[in-house]
Amino acid sequence: MILVRHTYFMLSLFVLIMMGNVSTAGNSGSGPDIVMRVTPRENGAPVPGVSIKVIKDTLVITDAKTVKPDGWLPSPQTIDIKLKEGTKYSMIITKKGYVKTIINIDTHLPADVPSDKPFITEVDIKMLKSEQHPDLDNSDFPLALLQYDKELKKFVPSKAYAASVRMMLQSK
Repeated sequence: MILVRHTYFMLSLFVLIMMGNVSTAGNSGSGPDIVMRVTPRENGAPVPGVSIKVIKDTLVITDAKTVKPDGWLPSPQTIDIKLKEGTKYSMIITKKGYVKTIINIDTHLPADVPSDKPFITEVDIKMLKSEQHPDLDNSDFPLALLQYDKELKKFVPSKAYAASVRMMLQSK
C-alpha cells in the first residue's frame, strides 16, 4: 500500500502544465491551432534522446526525438506538437531506462472560447527511472488526460481522470 501511495504522489507531480493560451499570429484553419510544447525533464533538466510520438486514431502524426542542446531556439530538447481543435490524441514518451508515459490529449474547446488565436501550452514531462518505479514500468494505460479548462483558460491535466487513475492504482 505504501508503494501505491508513493506512486500516486509521483503521478500527481508527473505532468506539469506551466502556461497556456499564449497569443501569437492568427491561424487560417477552421479552429485554432493548438500547440503542445513538450519538454521531458529529469530533476528539472531537459532529457536528450527521448522519443515522443503522437497518435490520432491509429495514425502516427508526430515521431520526434529530443537531442542535445546546440544553442538554437526553440530548444532541441523541446518538441512542438501542432494539434487540431476538436480531436483526441495519445502522446507516448519513451526512453530506455525510463518509464513509458502515455498521455491522452482532448483538444475540444467550448463553443464560446475565442478561436482567433492559437493556444500554446508548455508541457513538462517528469521522466521517471524504470528501476525506481517498477510498478509503472511497461504500463499501457494513460497516466494523464490533458483538456481545456474554461476557468483557467488553458489546457491542464484533468482532475477527474487523475482521481480515476489513483483509484485504479489503489485497487492493485
